[in-house]
Amino acid sequence: MPCKWGFQCFRSDRSVEDDESIQNREISHKIDEQIAKEKLMFRREVKLLLLGAGESGKSTFLKQMKIIHGFEFDRPQLEEFRASIYLNVIRGMKVLIDARMKLKIPWSEESNEECAETFLQVADNYCHDPLLFCSIAHLVKKLWAEPSIKKAFARRTEFQLTDSVRYYFENLDDLANIDYLPSTQDILHCRKSTRAITEYRVMINKVPFRFVDVGGQRSQRQKWFQCFSCVTSIIFLVSSSEYDQVLLEDCRTNRIDESLVIFETIVNHKAFAEVSFILFLNKTDLLKEKLQLIEAAMQEYESGSSRGNSPQDMAVAACVSQPQPQPQPELKSSSFSNTSDNSQSHQSQSISSDSQTHPHSHHSLVPSSSTSQTHTHSRRHRRLRRRKQSLELRTYADYFPDFDGNPFATEEVQNHMYRMFKSKMYDNKRPIYHHFTTAIDTENITHVFEDVRTTILEKSLTDLMLH
Repeated sequence: MPCKWGFQCFRSDRSVEDDESIQNREISHKIDEQIAKEKLMFRREVKLLLLGAGESGKSTFLKQMKIIHGFEFDRPQLEEFRASIYLNVIRGMKVLIDARMKLKIPWSEESNEECAETFLQVADNYCHDPLLFCSIAHLVKKLWAEPSIKKAFARRTEFQLTDSVRYYFENLDDLANIDYLPSTQDILHCRKSTRAITEYRVMINKVPFRFVDVGGQRSQRQKWFQCFSCVTSIIFLVSSSEYDQVLLEDCRTNRIDESLVIFETIVNHKAFAEVSFILFLNKTDLLKEKLQLIEAAMQEYESGSSRGNSPQDMAVAACVSQPQPQPQPELKSSSFSNTSDNSQSHQSQSISSDSQTHPHSHHSLVPSSSTSQTHTHSRRHRRLRRRKQSLELRTYADYFPDFDGNPFATEEVQNHMYRMFKSKMYDNKRPIYHHFTTAIDTENITHVFEDVRTTILEKSLTDLMLH
Protein backbone atom coordinates (compact mmCIF):
# COMPACT_ATOMS: atom_id res chain seq x y z
CA MET A 1 0.00 0.00 0.00
CA PRO A 2 1.27 3.59 -0.61
CA CYS A 3 2.93 5.37 2.31
CA LYS A 4 2.35 8.98 3.34
CA TRP A 5 5.07 10.12 0.88
CA GLY A 6 3.32 8.48 -2.04
CA PHE A 7 5.73 5.59 -2.41
CA GLN A 8 4.75 1.92 -2.40
CA CYS A 9 5.75 0.35 0.93
CA PHE A 10 7.05 -3.21 1.18
CA ARG A 11 7.71 -5.44 4.15
CA SER A 12 11.31 -6.21 4.82
CA ASP A 13 12.84 -9.55 3.80
CA ARG A 14 13.29 -10.25 7.50
CA SER A 15 9.51 -9.99 8.03
CA VAL A 16 8.85 -12.37 5.13
CA GLU A 17 11.41 -14.80 6.50
CA ASP A 18 9.77 -14.64 9.91
CA ASP A 19 6.39 -15.54 8.39
CA GLU A 20 7.94 -18.43 6.45
CA SER A 21 9.68 -19.67 9.58
CA ILE A 22 6.44 -19.59 11.53
CA GLN A 23 4.67 -21.49 8.76
CA ASN A 24 7.47 -24.07 8.57
CA ARG A 25 7.43 -24.53 12.31
CA GLU A 26 3.68 -25.12 12.24
CA ILE A 27 4.07 -27.72 9.49
CA SER A 28 6.93 -29.37 11.36
CA HIS A 29 4.87 -29.43 14.55
CA LYS A 30 1.97 -31.12 12.75
CA ILE A 31 4.33 -33.70 11.27
CA ASP A 32 5.81 -34.38 14.70
CA GLU A 33 2.32 -34.80 16.15
CA GLN A 34 1.39 -37.22 13.38
CA ILE A 35 4.60 -39.22 13.88
CA ALA A 36 3.98 -39.36 17.63
CA LYS A 37 0.41 -40.48 17.01
CA GLU A 38 1.56 -43.19 14.60
CA LYS A 39 4.23 -44.36 17.04
CA LEU A 40 1.63 -44.63 19.78
CA MET A 41 -0.69 -46.49 17.44
CA PHE A 42 2.15 -48.80 16.40
CA ARG A 43 2.98 -49.60 20.01
CA ARG A 44 -0.67 -50.37 20.73
CA GLU A 45 -1.28 -52.34 17.53
CA VAL A 46 -1.98 -56.05 17.86
CA LYS A 47 -0.28 -57.86 14.99
CA LEU A 48 -1.64 -61.34 14.35
CA LEU A 49 0.34 -63.50 11.93
CA LEU A 50 -1.63 -66.29 10.23
CA LEU A 51 0.59 -69.28 9.48
CA GLY A 52 0.04 -72.85 8.40
CA ALA A 53 0.42 -75.21 5.46
CA GLY A 54 -1.46 -74.66 2.21
CA GLU A 55 -5.26 -75.02 2.28
CA SER A 56 -5.42 -74.89 6.07
CA GLY A 57 -7.95 -72.03 6.07
CA LYS A 58 -5.82 -68.91 6.65
CA SER A 59 -7.40 -66.86 3.87
CA THR A 60 -10.88 -68.02 4.87
CA PHE A 61 -10.24 -66.87 8.44
CA LEU A 62 -9.08 -63.48 7.12
CA LYS A 63 -12.26 -63.17 5.06
CA GLN A 64 -14.24 -63.95 8.20
CA MET A 65 -12.48 -61.14 10.06
CA LYS A 66 -13.59 -58.73 7.35
CA ILE A 67 -17.15 -60.05 7.39
CA ILE A 68 -17.48 -60.05 11.17
CA HIS A 69 -16.19 -56.50 11.47
CA GLY A 70 -18.50 -55.02 8.85
CA PHE A 71 -16.31 -54.91 5.76
CA GLU A 72 -18.40 -54.77 2.60
CA PHE A 73 -16.99 -56.15 -0.65
CA ASP A 74 -17.49 -53.76 -3.56
CA ARG A 75 -18.59 -54.88 -7.02
CA PRO A 76 -15.09 -55.27 -8.53
CA GLN A 77 -14.14 -57.48 -5.58
CA LEU A 78 -17.32 -59.54 -5.96
CA GLU A 79 -16.60 -59.96 -9.67
CA GLU A 80 -13.09 -61.13 -8.82
CA PHE A 81 -14.52 -63.69 -6.40
CA ARG A 82 -17.00 -64.77 -9.07
CA ALA A 83 -14.16 -65.49 -11.49
CA SER A 84 -12.33 -67.51 -8.83
CA ILE A 85 -15.50 -69.47 -8.04
CA TYR A 86 -16.09 -70.26 -11.71
CA LEU A 87 -12.46 -71.39 -11.96
CA ASN A 88 -12.94 -73.63 -8.90
CA VAL A 89 -15.88 -75.26 -10.69
CA ILE A 90 -14.13 -75.70 -14.04
CA ARG A 91 -10.90 -77.09 -12.64
CA GLY A 92 -12.71 -79.17 -10.03
CA MET A 93 -14.80 -80.99 -12.63
CA LYS A 94 -11.75 -81.55 -14.84
CA VAL A 95 -9.92 -83.11 -11.88
CA LEU A 96 -12.87 -85.44 -11.24
CA ILE A 97 -13.08 -86.48 -14.89
CA ASP A 98 -9.37 -87.26 -14.89
CA ALA A 99 -9.62 -89.10 -11.55
CA ARG A 100 -12.51 -91.26 -12.81
CA MET A 101 -10.35 -92.37 -15.70
CA LYS A 102 -7.24 -93.08 -13.58
CA LEU A 103 -9.28 -94.92 -10.95
CA LYS A 104 -10.84 -96.96 -13.78
CA ILE A 105 -14.40 -96.27 -12.69
CA PRO A 106 -16.75 -97.14 -15.59
CA TRP A 107 -19.34 -94.68 -16.85
CA SER A 108 -22.90 -95.39 -15.76
CA GLU A 109 -24.22 -93.55 -18.81
CA GLU A 110 -22.07 -93.93 -21.93
CA SER A 111 -23.41 -90.63 -23.28
CA ASN A 112 -21.68 -88.82 -20.43
CA GLU A 113 -18.28 -89.83 -21.80
CA GLU A 114 -18.80 -87.52 -24.76
CA CYS A 115 -20.03 -84.83 -22.36
CA ALA A 116 -16.80 -85.20 -20.37
CA GLU A 117 -14.64 -84.99 -23.50
CA THR A 118 -16.42 -81.79 -24.45
CA PHE A 119 -15.93 -80.31 -21.00
CA LEU A 120 -12.20 -81.07 -21.00
CA GLN A 121 -11.90 -78.66 -23.93
CA VAL A 122 -13.30 -75.78 -21.86
CA ALA A 123 -10.61 -73.16 -21.29
CA ASP A 124 -9.91 -71.67 -17.87
CA ASN A 125 -10.64 -68.18 -19.20
CA TYR A 126 -14.34 -69.06 -19.31
CA CYS A 127 -14.30 -68.06 -15.65
CA HIS A 128 -13.96 -64.39 -16.59
CA ASP A 129 -17.16 -64.22 -18.66
CA PRO A 130 -20.51 -65.09 -17.03
CA LEU A 131 -22.02 -65.74 -20.47
CA LEU A 132 -19.37 -68.31 -21.32
CA PHE A 133 -19.67 -69.99 -17.93
CA CYS A 134 -23.45 -70.17 -18.17
CA SER A 135 -23.08 -71.82 -21.58
CA ILE A 136 -21.20 -74.79 -20.07
CA ALA A 137 -23.02 -75.00 -16.71
CA HIS A 138 -25.37 -77.69 -18.05
CA LEU A 139 -22.33 -79.91 -18.71
CA VAL A 140 -21.21 -79.54 -15.10
CA LYS A 141 -24.70 -80.36 -13.85
CA LYS A 142 -24.97 -83.45 -16.04
CA LEU A 143 -21.53 -84.73 -15.06
CA TRP A 144 -22.12 -84.15 -11.35
CA ALA A 145 -25.26 -86.29 -11.64
CA GLU A 146 -23.17 -89.10 -13.15
CA PRO A 147 -22.58 -91.84 -10.49
CA SER A 148 -19.03 -92.53 -11.66
CA ILE A 149 -18.07 -88.89 -11.02
CA LYS A 150 -19.64 -89.12 -7.56
CA LYS A 151 -17.64 -92.28 -6.90
CA ALA A 152 -14.45 -90.50 -7.93
CA PHE A 153 -15.38 -87.62 -5.63
CA ALA A 154 -15.87 -90.05 -2.73
CA ARG A 155 -12.27 -91.18 -3.24
CA ARG A 156 -10.92 -87.64 -3.33
CA THR A 157 -8.31 -88.34 -0.64
CA GLU A 158 -6.46 -90.29 -3.34
CA PHE A 159 -5.91 -87.17 -5.46
CA GLN A 160 -5.89 -83.39 -5.11
CA LEU A 161 -9.29 -81.70 -5.04
CA THR A 162 -10.42 -78.48 -3.43
CA ASP A 163 -12.81 -78.91 -0.48
CA SER A 164 -15.35 -76.44 -1.82
CA VAL A 165 -16.21 -77.97 -5.20
CA ARG A 166 -19.11 -80.04 -3.86
CA TYR A 167 -20.68 -76.88 -2.37
CA TYR A 168 -20.53 -75.15 -5.77
CA PHE A 169 -21.79 -78.20 -7.69
CA GLU A 170 -24.77 -78.43 -5.34
CA ASN A 171 -25.54 -74.72 -5.87
CA LEU A 172 -24.88 -74.60 -9.59
CA ASP A 173 -28.29 -73.15 -10.44
CA ASP A 174 -27.38 -69.97 -8.56
CA LEU A 175 -23.93 -69.77 -10.14
CA ALA A 176 -25.35 -70.21 -13.65
CA ASN A 177 -27.47 -67.06 -13.40
CA ILE A 178 -26.18 -64.36 -15.77
CA ASP A 179 -26.60 -61.73 -13.03
CA TYR A 180 -24.90 -63.86 -10.39
CA LEU A 181 -22.72 -62.21 -7.76
CA PRO A 182 -21.27 -64.31 -4.91
CA SER A 183 -23.06 -64.54 -1.58
CA THR A 184 -21.18 -64.49 1.70
CA GLN A 185 -21.08 -68.29 1.85
CA ASP A 186 -19.91 -68.44 -1.76
CA ILE A 187 -17.03 -66.13 -0.87
CA LEU A 188 -16.07 -68.14 2.20
CA HIS A 189 -15.97 -71.37 0.19
CA CYS A 190 -13.91 -69.78 -2.58
CA ARG A 191 -10.42 -71.25 -2.89
CA LYS A 192 -7.64 -69.10 -4.31
CA SER A 193 -3.98 -69.74 -3.58
CA THR A 194 -2.35 -66.86 -1.67
CA ARG A 195 0.65 -65.61 -3.65
CA ALA A 196 1.34 -62.38 -1.80
CA ILE A 197 1.33 -61.00 1.72
CA THR A 198 -2.19 -59.82 2.54
CA GLU A 199 -2.96 -57.48 5.43
CA TYR A 200 -6.20 -56.33 7.00
CA ARG A 201 -6.37 -53.60 9.62
CA VAL A 202 -9.39 -53.00 11.82
CA MET A 203 -10.11 -51.11 15.05
CA ILE A 204 -11.75 -53.40 17.64
CA ASN A 205 -12.90 -51.80 20.89
CA LYS A 206 -10.41 -48.93 20.39
CA VAL A 207 -7.52 -51.36 19.89
CA PRO A 208 -5.95 -51.53 16.40
CA PHE A 209 -5.59 -55.06 15.03
CA ARG A 210 -3.54 -56.07 12.02
CA PHE A 211 -4.00 -59.50 10.45
CA VAL A 212 -1.24 -60.74 8.16
CA ASP A 213 -1.86 -63.68 5.82
CA VAL A 214 0.92 -65.30 3.79
CA GLY A 215 0.84 -68.28 1.44
CA GLY A 216 1.24 -71.69 3.02
CA GLN A 217 2.66 -73.61 0.08
CA ARG A 218 6.34 -74.50 0.27
CA SER A 219 7.19 -72.05 -2.50
CA GLN A 220 5.64 -69.19 -0.50
CA ARG A 221 7.24 -69.82 2.90
CA GLN A 222 10.36 -67.76 2.25
CA LYS A 223 8.06 -64.74 2.50
CA TRP A 224 7.20 -65.59 6.10
CA PHE A 225 10.43 -64.10 7.39
CA GLN A 226 9.38 -60.69 6.05
CA CYS A 227 6.49 -60.70 8.55
CA PHE A 228 8.32 -61.81 11.70
CA SER A 229 8.97 -58.38 13.22
CA CYS A 230 6.73 -56.94 15.95
CA VAL A 231 4.39 -59.94 16.04
CA THR A 232 1.96 -60.02 18.96
CA SER A 233 0.52 -63.48 18.41
CA ILE A 234 0.69 -66.25 15.85
CA ILE A 235 -2.44 -68.10 14.82
CA PHE A 236 -1.33 -71.43 13.37
CA LEU A 237 -3.99 -73.20 11.33
CA VAL A 238 -4.16 -76.93 10.61
CA SER A 239 -6.63 -78.70 8.35
CA SER A 240 -7.63 -81.47 10.74
CA SER A 241 -9.74 -83.29 8.15
CA GLU A 242 -6.72 -83.91 5.92
CA TYR A 243 -5.06 -86.50 8.16
CA ASP A 244 -5.32 -89.04 5.32
CA GLN A 245 -4.17 -86.76 2.49
CA VAL A 246 -0.79 -85.85 1.02
CA LEU A 247 0.67 -82.53 -0.06
CA LEU A 248 -0.04 -81.02 -3.44
CA GLU A 249 3.67 -80.24 -3.74
CA ASP A 250 5.15 -83.74 -3.51
CA CYS A 251 2.22 -86.21 -3.27
CA ARG A 252 4.11 -88.22 -0.63
CA THR A 253 4.14 -86.21 2.60
CA ASN A 254 1.13 -86.52 4.87
CA ARG A 255 -0.47 -83.10 5.41
CA ILE A 256 -0.63 -83.38 9.19
CA ASP A 257 3.02 -84.47 9.29
CA GLU A 258 3.93 -81.42 7.21
CA SER A 259 2.02 -79.14 9.57
CA LEU A 260 3.80 -80.69 12.57
CA VAL A 261 7.21 -79.99 11.02
CA ILE A 262 6.28 -76.37 10.25
CA PHE A 263 4.80 -75.85 13.69
CA GLU A 264 7.88 -77.27 15.44
CA THR A 265 10.12 -74.90 13.48
CA ILE A 266 8.01 -71.82 14.12
CA VAL A 267 6.99 -72.34 17.75
CA ASN A 268 10.61 -72.92 18.84
CA HIS A 269 12.08 -70.07 16.78
CA LYS A 270 14.01 -67.65 18.96
CA ALA A 271 12.22 -64.71 17.36
CA PHE A 272 8.96 -65.91 18.90
CA ALA A 273 10.12 -66.72 22.42
CA GLU A 274 7.77 -64.07 23.86
CA VAL A 275 4.99 -64.47 21.30
CA SER A 276 1.76 -66.23 22.24
CA PHE A 277 0.73 -69.14 20.03
CA ILE A 278 -2.85 -69.99 19.16
CA LEU A 279 -3.52 -73.29 17.41
CA PHE A 280 -6.60 -73.64 15.21
CA LEU A 281 -7.43 -77.26 14.41
CA ASN A 282 -9.64 -76.27 11.52
CA LYS A 283 -12.28 -77.93 9.31
CA THR A 284 -14.07 -79.66 12.18
CA ASP A 285 -17.14 -80.11 9.98
CA LEU A 286 -15.23 -82.03 7.32
CA LEU A 287 -13.38 -84.11 9.90
CA LYS A 288 -16.63 -85.14 11.57
CA GLU A 289 -18.20 -86.02 8.23
CA LYS A 290 -15.20 -88.12 7.19
CA LEU A 291 -15.08 -90.08 10.45
CA GLN A 292 -18.83 -90.76 10.33
CA LEU A 293 -18.65 -92.08 6.76
CA ILE A 294 -15.82 -94.46 7.59
CA GLU A 295 -17.56 -95.65 10.75
CA ALA A 296 -20.81 -96.32 8.88
CA ALA A 297 -18.99 -98.34 6.24
CA MET A 298 -17.09 -100.33 8.88
CA GLN A 299 -20.26 -101.09 10.84
CA GLU A 300 -22.13 -102.27 7.77
CA TYR A 301 -19.21 -104.45 6.75
CA GLU A 302 -18.93 -106.03 10.21
CA SER A 303 -22.67 -106.65 10.44
CA GLY A 304 -22.58 -108.75 7.28
CA SER A 305 -25.09 -106.55 5.43
CA SER A 306 -22.57 -105.36 2.87
CA ARG A 307 -23.73 -107.90 0.22
CA GLY A 308 -20.16 -108.54 -0.82
CA ASN A 309 -19.21 -104.88 -1.15
CA SER A 310 -15.97 -103.68 0.36
CA PRO A 311 -15.99 -101.01 3.09
CA GLN A 312 -14.62 -98.59 0.52
CA ASP A 313 -17.58 -99.24 -1.80
CA MET A 314 -19.99 -98.62 1.06
CA ALA A 315 -18.24 -95.40 2.02
CA VAL A 316 -18.56 -94.28 -1.58
CA ALA A 317 -22.28 -95.08 -1.55
CA ALA A 318 -22.76 -93.20 1.72
CA CYS A 319 -20.93 -90.18 0.39
CA VAL A 320 -22.94 -90.16 -2.83
CA SER A 321 -26.29 -90.40 -1.03
CA GLN A 322 -25.50 -87.98 1.79
CA PRO A 323 -27.66 -84.82 1.62
CA GLN A 324 -25.78 -81.56 1.48
CA PRO A 325 -26.53 -78.69 3.89
CA GLN A 326 -28.35 -75.84 2.25
CA PRO A 327 -26.88 -72.34 2.54
CA GLN A 328 -28.76 -70.04 4.89
CA PRO A 329 -30.56 -66.96 3.50
CA GLU A 330 -28.43 -63.87 3.23
CA LEU A 331 -28.92 -61.23 5.88
CA LYS A 332 -29.50 -57.66 4.86
CA SER A 333 -27.06 -54.76 4.89
CA SER A 334 -23.52 -55.58 6.03
CA SER A 335 -24.64 -58.58 8.08
CA PHE A 336 -23.66 -61.99 6.79
CA SER A 337 -25.18 -65.43 7.01
CA ASN A 338 -23.87 -68.35 9.01
CA THR A 339 -23.46 -71.93 7.96
CA SER A 340 -25.65 -74.63 9.41
CA ASP A 341 -25.26 -75.42 13.07
CA ASN A 342 -22.33 -77.58 14.03
CA SER A 343 -22.51 -79.63 17.19
CA GLN A 344 -18.84 -78.91 17.77
CA SER A 345 -18.79 -75.41 16.39
CA HIS A 346 -17.01 -73.95 19.36
CA GLN A 347 -14.55 -75.88 21.46
CA SER A 348 -11.46 -74.30 22.92
CA GLN A 349 -8.90 -74.75 25.64
CA SER A 350 -5.87 -73.06 27.08
CA ILE A 351 -3.64 -75.74 28.58
CA SER A 352 -0.10 -75.64 29.88
CA SER A 353 1.93 -78.82 30.32
CA ASP A 354 1.55 -78.95 34.08
CA SER A 355 -2.18 -78.25 34.18
CA GLN A 356 -4.70 -80.90 35.19
CA THR A 357 -7.76 -81.67 33.13
CA HIS A 358 -10.80 -83.21 34.74
CA PRO A 359 -11.46 -86.55 33.04
CA HIS A 360 -15.18 -85.93 32.81
CA SER A 361 -14.97 -82.34 31.58
CA HIS A 362 -16.69 -81.63 28.28
CA HIS A 363 -13.46 -80.06 27.05
CA SER A 364 -11.14 -82.72 28.47
CA LEU A 365 -8.15 -83.12 26.21
CA VAL A 366 -7.12 -86.51 27.59
CA PRO A 367 -9.97 -89.06 27.53
CA SER A 368 -10.15 -90.99 30.78
CA SER A 369 -8.63 -94.46 30.31
CA SER A 370 -10.50 -95.66 33.38
CA THR A 371 -13.93 -95.51 31.80
CA SER A 372 -15.50 -98.65 30.40
CA GLN A 373 -16.48 -96.76 27.26
CA THR A 374 -12.87 -96.01 26.42
CA HIS A 375 -11.90 -99.64 27.08
CA THR A 376 -14.65 -100.72 24.71
CA HIS A 377 -13.42 -98.34 22.01
CA SER A 378 -9.83 -99.50 22.52
CA ARG A 379 -10.74 -103.19 22.25
CA ARG A 380 -12.81 -102.53 19.16
CA HIS A 381 -10.03 -100.47 17.62
CA ARG A 382 -7.46 -103.23 18.25
CA ARG A 383 -9.84 -105.71 16.63
CA LEU A 384 -10.17 -103.44 13.60
CA ARG A 385 -6.40 -103.19 13.40
CA ARG A 386 -6.01 -106.96 13.38
CA ARG A 387 -8.46 -107.15 10.49
CA LYS A 388 -6.82 -104.24 8.69
CA GLN A 389 -5.28 -106.34 5.94
CA SER A 390 -8.68 -107.60 4.84
CA LEU A 391 -10.19 -104.09 4.67
CA GLU A 392 -9.59 -101.35 2.13
CA LEU A 393 -10.54 -98.41 4.33
CA ARG A 394 -8.03 -96.92 6.75
CA THR A 395 -8.95 -95.24 10.01
CA TYR A 396 -7.24 -92.34 11.74
CA ALA A 397 -5.25 -94.82 13.86
CA ASP A 398 -3.72 -96.36 10.75
CA TYR A 399 -2.06 -93.02 10.00
CA PHE A 400 -1.07 -92.33 13.61
CA PRO A 401 -0.38 -95.69 15.32
CA ASP A 402 0.16 -94.16 18.77
CA PHE A 403 -3.54 -93.24 18.85
CA ASP A 404 -5.43 -95.82 20.93
CA GLY A 405 -8.83 -94.19 21.28
CA ASN A 406 -12.01 -94.46 19.24
CA PRO A 407 -10.94 -93.63 15.66
CA PHE A 408 -14.49 -92.52 14.83
CA ALA A 409 -14.95 -90.09 17.76
CA THR A 410 -14.30 -86.55 16.57
CA GLU A 411 -13.31 -85.17 19.97
CA GLU A 412 -10.85 -87.98 20.66
CA VAL A 413 -9.21 -87.53 17.26
CA GLN A 414 -9.03 -83.75 17.77
CA ASN A 415 -7.54 -84.11 21.24
CA HIS A 416 -4.90 -86.49 19.93
CA MET A 417 -3.98 -83.98 17.24
CA TYR A 418 -3.68 -81.28 19.86
CA ARG A 419 -1.32 -83.41 21.94
CA MET A 420 0.85 -84.09 18.90
CA PHE A 421 1.29 -80.37 18.28
CA LYS A 422 1.78 -79.60 21.96
CA SER A 423 4.58 -82.19 22.11
CA LYS A 424 6.54 -80.24 19.49
CA MET A 425 7.13 -77.34 21.93
CA TYR A 426 10.58 -77.64 23.51
CA ASP A 427 9.51 -75.52 26.50
CA ASN A 428 7.05 -77.78 28.31
CA LYS A 429 5.89 -74.97 30.58
CA ARG A 430 4.93 -72.70 27.73
CA PRO A 431 1.16 -72.56 27.24
CA ILE A 432 -0.50 -72.94 23.89
CA TYR A 433 -4.07 -71.81 23.32
CA HIS A 434 -6.06 -73.97 20.95
CA HIS A 435 -9.48 -74.02 19.34
CA PHE A 436 -11.39 -76.49 17.20
CA THR A 437 -12.73 -74.39 14.35
CA THR A 438 -14.81 -74.40 11.19
CA ALA A 439 -13.53 -71.41 9.24
CA ILE A 440 -16.56 -71.21 6.93
CA ASP A 441 -18.89 -70.93 9.95
CA THR A 442 -19.19 -67.24 10.82
CA GLU A 443 -20.84 -67.89 14.18
CA ASN A 444 -18.08 -70.30 15.19
CA ILE A 445 -15.30 -67.91 14.18
CA THR A 446 -17.04 -64.99 15.92
CA HIS A 447 -17.01 -66.87 19.23
CA VAL A 448 -13.48 -68.17 18.73
CA PHE A 449 -12.05 -64.78 17.86
CA GLU A 450 -13.68 -63.19 20.88
CA ASP A 451 -11.85 -65.74 23.04
CA VAL A 452 -8.62 -65.10 21.12
CA ARG A 453 -8.93 -61.34 21.51
CA THR A 454 -9.61 -61.64 25.24
CA THR A 455 -6.67 -64.00 25.70
CA ILE A 456 -4.27 -61.71 23.88
CA LEU A 457 -5.34 -58.54 25.63
CA GLU A 458 -5.60 -59.98 29.12
CA LYS A 459 -2.56 -62.23 29.23
CA SER A 460 -0.05 -60.74 26.80
CA LEU A 461 -1.01 -57.17 26.09
CA THR A 462 -2.60 -55.71 29.21
CA ASP A 463 -1.12 -52.31 28.39
CA LEU A 464 -3.20 -52.20 25.20
CA MET A 465 -6.34 -51.99 27.31
CA LEU A 466 -5.29 -48.47 28.39
CA HIS A 467 -6.73 -45.97 25.96
